[in-house]
Amino acid sequence: MIDLFFDIETVPNFGSSEEYISTKKMIESNQLTKNSEQKDLFWKYHRGALNPFDGKVILLTYKIDEGHTFFLKEWELGEERLLQEFLNVVKNLEYGSTTEEHLKIIGQNIRGFDLIFIFERMKQYQPKNERWLYYNFIKKPEILDFIQMHVPLNNFQIKGLNHDVLSHAYNFHTTTTHPTELALQYYRNEFDKILAYANSRFIYPILYKKIQKDGLVSKETLQHSIQFIQSQKDSQKIVSVG
Repeated sequence: MIDLFFDIETVPNFGSSEEYISTKKMIESNQLTKNSEQKDLFWKYHRGALNPFDGKVILLTYKIDEGHTFFLKEWELGEERLLQEFLNVVKNLEYGSTTEEHLKIIGQNIRGFDLIFIFERMKQYQPKNERWLYYNFIKKPEILDFIQMHVPLNNFQIKGLNHDVLSHAYNFHTTTTHPTELALQYYRNEFDKILAYANSRFIYPILYKKIQKDGLVSKETLQHSIQFIQSQKDSQKIVSVG
C-alpha cells in the first residue's frame, strides 16, 4: 500500500485583505446582518470557508508513507498551482502503483469535506477535465476517513465527531483555532501562525499507526471525548457572552 496522508485549510475567498477587514467591521457593527440586502456577503464571511464556491484552499499538508511532511502554501504558489501540484502527486503515486501496492488516501473528514472541496476548486480551474479529475481523484484511490471509521462507535451518527474529539480520545494535544480566526490570520498575512496551527493538527500518520497497532478506542472512550469537547465549547460560549 502507498499511504498518502493529507489535510487542507480553507478561508472565505475575498478579493483582498481590505474587503475582508471591511466586511468584518460591518458585521461587528451590525451594519451587515443575515437579514441585510447583502446577506450573501454575511454568509460568505461566516461560512465561506466551508464550501468551495465561496472559499478557497490556502494550505495543503501532506505526507507519503514515512516520508517528509510537505506544506503547499497558497500565499506562495497561488491556489491553482497548489492544487495542480497536489494533483501531480496523486497522479504520480497512482501511475507508480500496482494491484498489490495501490494508493490509499488517509485523513479526517476527507470524504465529507477535503476531497469534495479540492475537487470542486479544481473543476473551476480545469472545467474540461472534470471527468478525469473525478475518476483519478475521487473514484480510483482507496479512501480511509477517520470520521467514518468511528461512526459505529457514535450510534451511527457523524454529529459530534471532529478532529478535537478524536485527538482527545487518542491522547493527542493539538491547537484549536476558530475558522474566522484562521481567516483573519490569513488576511493579515500571519502565515507563521497558520503553519503552526496546521502542523500541530496533522496527527493523521501517527493516529493511523496507533489504530493499526491498538485498534479503535472503545465506544465509552469516544463518547467521553465527545462530551468533554462539547463541555469545553459550552464553557467558551459562556466566557464570550460574559
